Amino acid sequence: MTFQQKYRYLFGPVRSRRLGLSLGIDTVPNKTCTFNCVYCQLGRTTYQTILREEYVPANDVMTELADFLEYDGRADYVTFSGSGEPTLHRKLGEMIVRAKRLTNIPVAVLTCSALMYDAQVRHELAQADMILPSLDAASPRTFYAVNRPHGRLYLAEIINGLRQFRAEFSGKIWLEIMLVKGVNDDEEEIALLRRAIAEIQPDKVHLNTVVRPPAEDEAQALSDDELRAVQAKLGPPAEVIAERWTAPRLSLDSRLISEAVNLIARHPMTLEEISHYMNCKPEIIALMLKGLTDSGEVEARTHRGQVFYVALAEENAGAAAGVAAAWPASSAVAKLADEDLEP
Repeated sequence: MTFQQKYRYLFGPVRSRRLGLSLGIDTVPNKTCTFNCVYCQLGRTTYQTILREEYVPANDVMTELADFLEYDGRADYVTFSGSGEPTLHRKLGEMIVRAKRLTNIPVAVLTCSALMYDAQVRHELAQADMILPSLDAASPRTFYAVNRPHGRLYLAEIINGLRQFRAEFSGKIWLEIMLVKGVNDDEEEIALLRRAIAEIQPDKVHLNTVVRPPAEDEAQALSDDELRAVQAKLGPPAEVIAERWTAPRLSLDSRLISEAVNLIARHPMTLEEISHYMNCKPEIIALMLKGLTDSGEVEARTHRGQVFYVALAEENAGAAAGVAAAWPASSAVAKLADEDLEP
């Protein structure tokens, strides 16, 4: 039996730390990016480029969004994000405009900021309601160490582009800084980041660290105390973002399985996080994960003493083949679902 996900370019809605219930839109193939960040939870970049193309058909993306809005429709944000850099899609601006015509749900874009030097990219992003750019470094040395950018990208141009975008954009800008221990957390770098933040003038600055398995094992997280120390040095509007996991209620069926596979293809999670997101008992999630790992669709990876699950072969659009062989009888699953067990 094969469980096929409903959408190819949409994922979720997922419970986001910053955006609440966020419907993700994936506009580029897996790991098509301008950077090759040491901390990336999706692994190393397989196609590094700054060339803007129609990597996936914009009309197909909009057809899926219209279908979701008609039959599902609940989300706090429609978010262009996913498994690569969304601004690489040359019709991003068109898709933002079309999304806003389809719904009153606000539109957000997550970007690594690499193409902010491009006036056309800034114009397209300005059609959204909120932009969540990243800036992990303020010195060239650290920029190359943490982001490992395409060879034709220059940090000064990116920071200048962010500064120009603030002058051009009246919506919200929430800047994220991913801190990697021993790489971009020293006194000098934090002082330079503070200066860049003052120039960019974002509405918020979100401090994050390496909490999920990174592309490179040497990319390590800051402790909570270290994050708070950086927050104090940066001052307002910096804040440490915490993971909060709540979820919509879903039934245990093929939709739950395919959605779980789709989710962890882009965002590695622990069993507890999957359980919390799906609002499904951990015992049931454990059975599902066992079937998926036995079939080779999902892999368990240990990072900082925690086991994270990540779906493999995302190019198969989240199909979870072979699960039935390892999946328990439906009566056993139903019994678990009906038992009064602690979540």
